[in-house]
Amino acid sequence: MRVGKITTRAKTTYMHDLPMDEIVSDGFRMDSISNKNLLNSAYIRAWLLTHFVTLGDDQKHVHKLRNYLELLRQDISSLAAFTTVFGKTPSELDNMELQKYKRSIPNYSFPFDASKVNTRHSVRKATDVEYRRIMNYLELSKKVFSGS
Repeated sequence: MRVGKITTRAKTTYMHDLPMDEIVSDGFRMDSISNKNLLNSAYIRAWLLTHFVTLGDDQKHVHKLRNYLELLRQDISSLAAFTTVFGKTPSELDNMELQKYKRSIPNYSFPFDASKVNTRHSVRKATDVEYRRIMNYLELSKKVFSGS
């Protein structure tokens, strides 16, 4: 797997097999993907989105992640919460910002096979304690990366 600038072959093989709207949707489950290329694509693209909202553009999106998580706690669907917070659907964000962001991050290559990653997990609402820890972590990481 390459993180950052990727080869043309990887771009055509992995990056657009699954719409970002599907990856962000409530019913999406990585462990239901049997095709290795689709699984790699989903994993890479989920990683890219996570990197973008937590570290991208000098962490200017961290507050959006906090707002998104708060809407999820209020039982708003994942796609509706995402669109509310980011002002566009996940696929629109992918086309307008993630593809550009992907080209701006350093390039690292390493062997990767998502089928060897444990993708079986259960999804549940975070407890109040877990939610506070996540929010505190996001606030602390923003301070650490900004130097304040």
